[in-house]
Amino acid sequence: MEAELQEIMALAMAENWEEARKKIDALLFAHPEEWMARVVKADIETLSGNRKEAFRMLREIIRDAPRFAPAHYSMGVLHGREGRWDQAKTSFEEALAFYDAGEKEGLSDAWLQLGIALWEKRNPEEALTAWGTALQLNPGQWKAREYIENFTSDWTRPQVQGNPAWFETFKEYQIRNYLAKSGKEKFSSLEETGRILKRIVDAWSRIPDKWKLVDISPEERNRLFQSMNLFL
Repeated sequence: MEAELQEIMALAMAENWEEARKKIDALLFAHPEEWMARVVKADIETLSGNRKEAFRMLREIIRDAPRFAPAHYSMGVLHGREGRWDQAKTSFEEALAFYDAGEKEGLSDAWLQLGIALWEKRNPEEALTAWGTALQLNPGQWKAREYIENFTSDWTRPQVQGNPAWFETFKEYQIRNYLAKSGKEKFSSLEETGRILKRIVDAWSRIPDKWKLVDISPEERNRLFQSMNLFL
């Protein structure tokens, strides 16, 4: 059954919708109570853009099998595609509550997606923690690793005012100071990374706009950054 479902999802990912629908319908005709097949059928509709029908299908599955974790996971993905991040977060949390402890790949995927929802809700520290958990459960979870590696340059970019290059200089200066003061070469944990970066962004937001938006000399800018050493 698992191999057949993987083949069907591969067809859907390749946008071969009709063939995917034909195969999943045949599978469900033979196994009408196979919950995972029903979820895959809904996923096909999500991928094809028929989201209203996908919602209907997933609601029915959750009504009939409220503790079936993959249905909550797929509902979270669907909410995310619609930009409903609060609902997506709730669905991924429900999926995490219902996966068995041994289902590490499913748990890892749910933590990955929960991190994305948290990111979109502007909770970067919690997002980092979620992606770190995804990696612990499945070290091969390359998406979580990629998100973590890109975190320091991307996590608050939409909220940072002023010249992005100046912010990067300010951020790098403060990180170097923090690590030197702490006597280490890199952050020790995801929680520490998020905490320090939040402090840096908060400090940047307190710099007067004229220093961030007007092209002052590099010497003046560096003096300002040095005067704001957060980790003396």
